[in-house]
Amino acid sequence: MQSVRTPFRSLAIMAIIAAAMWAKADAEKFTSCCTAVSDEEVTDPIIGFRLQRRTNHCVNAVILTTDKNKDFCCPVKSLWVGRKIQEFMNNLRRRRASTASTLLTRLTSVTPSTVFSTAPSPMEGSGQ
Repeated sequence: MQSVRTPFRSLAIMAIIAAAMWAKADAEKFTSCCTAVSDEEVTDPIIGFRLQRRTNHCVNAVILTTDKNKDFCCPVKSLWVGRKIQEFMNNLRRRRASTASTLLTRLTSVTPSTVFSTAPSPMEGSGQ
């Protein structure tokens, strides 16, 4: 009887340890922040940005996310950061305008004769 309990007890302990490690990893992902900023200019295209306010151990920062899915902690008042964000916003506006234009073209490319046909349908012309 003792030998049967030992594997179950070991399995239960491993499950508790795994759950604790998983919870800790999730908490670290959620609470991670910039604790310092770098003046080195980010050269990769960015796909997003967010502003981080100063709290306990976090500093004021602009967090730039690149197309390689990397986050960079940047100084809020740096001129190059402002230019990078402006470039991103301009590209975003262009993409949205292009997408809207493409959608409008697709919606209006149907000729009126295919939509409002005056020709009798095959069923109407057959006399049935």
